[in-house]
Amino acid sequence: MNIAVFFGGRSCEHNISVATGVQAANVLAGNGHKVYCVYVRRDGKWKSSRAFFDVEVFRGEPGGRSVYLLPGDNRLRFKLGVKKVRIDCAVLCMHGRNGEDGTIQGLLELSRIPYTGGDVFASAAGMDKQMMKKLFRADKIPSLKCVTIRKGENSDNAIKKINFALGFPVIVKPARAGSSIGIGIAHDRNELSVALESAFLWDTKVVVERAIKNFTELNCAVIGDGRKSEAGQVEKPTSLSEFLTYDEKYHGKAKSGSGREFPANIDEATSERVRSLAVRAFDSVGASGIARVDFLLDNDTGKLYVNEINTIPGSLALYLFPEKSKREMLFLLIDIAIKRQKENDRLSYVYDDKLLKKG
Repeated sequence: MNIAVFFGGRSCEHNISVATGVQAANVLAGNGHKVYCVYVRRDGKWKSSRAFFDVEVFRGEPGGRSVYLLPGDNRLRFKLGVKKVRIDCAVLCMHGRNGEDGTIQGLLELSRIPYTGGDVFASAAGMDKQMMKKLFRADKIPSLKCVTIRKGENSDNAIKKINFALGFPVIVKPARAGSSIGIGIAHDRNELSVALESAFLWDTKVVVERAIKNFTELNCAVIGDGRKSEAGQVEKPTSLSEFLTYDEKYHGKAKSGSGREFPANIDEATSERVRSLAVRAFDSVGASGIARVDFLLDNDTGKLYVNEINTIPGSLALYLFPEKSKREMLFLLIDIAIKRQKENDRLSYVYDDKLLKKG
């Protein structure tokens, strides 16, 4: 089997994506399978090289040969040569915009290449916090009340709207960014103005949520194929801040393992609520493969809220299913992707309406 692992991308989560992709490529290599690393540079250009199996290469300026795809053709093409490789499946490890948001999924659909993770719609919905919340509300999945502000709106009016609808404190988030990048907390109007300005550096749309003062963060991964979904064990990340920051996620204790409880030390009833809601959130956006659902538990009221769903989570959330090896999990995701493509290929795409027939 020829497997292309896509990582990198024009995204603020570029480096995290590189780490996820290199890890996945090394796990998949061997046993008769050919793995091609497709590194998407920050400028959007695609490169491939055998050297990309070593993450140290990316501490400098990686070289590699330019590669590309064409619509209707499932072969990865190498520039400056005639090499073309049929791709049996693409493993997507691209976090954030231009990778997790339906864009590369659409390109792979046009090339008829099976790919892991959610389809175009599920990826786009999972990336956009405003749209995600609308789906959750439609399916009666609890999520925090929010206000959406678009870049260019009158600042005073936006602040008044937020204060009227939510009060303070609030959490300010770029609508289509991840890894806590661009997120800020505001306790008054001045802090809100600063937080909005910071969030608008990363997106043209910002979601502002009511902040819970005393909460516990919980995560739960779900794996499924659109018909049957299974939730893993619940994880409890820890934070020294008012919310889990980028540095804590990827440079601090939470990354090393000493800053998280797994499985989470919570009562069985709460664990079951988390796992049940995780599956409902997964199904609500139409996710496929593996996704991680993040929760906020209000310690004062006991209410549980779905914070967001990550359709391409860091490290693909493989560690949240410890009963299976990473290799088993990755090939399960590949099997789901190939099955979905085969089902799509069996659909009818031609309708003889005689509209363009002569005579």
